[in-house]
Amino acid sequence: MAYHVEEEVSLLMQHLERLAEGGAVVTFGRLFQDEVVEQTFESLAGTLKAAKKRKYLNFPGHLLLFPTHATTKITILPPPVTDDDDDTPAAASAPASTPAPAPTPAP
Repeated sequence: MAYHVEEEVSLLMQHLERLAEGGAVVTFGRLFQDEVVEQTFESLAGTLKAAKKRKYLNFPGHLLLFPTHATTKITILPPPVTDDDDDTPAAASAPASTPAPAPTPAP
């Protein structure tokens, strides 16, 4: 079976949001011991590392291991804001400029 990193990271984020119950923080122990997560991920540590690299989440260090890091907090990061997310046309968001005065005829 091929390993699809983006699909795994997306699935991990869904589980983290479920476990965070409307918040943005989940302990590694809670994630690791969740029955659905246990049965879903072959390499939870690898998927966490991939999600951190893509800036979907943050946690201290490079690798989380159970039970050593059971109380370590995993923070879900807000999605990055890009120019593509803005629905307003560029002209509408640009400050209005006053037209230059018309040149006066020479006497």
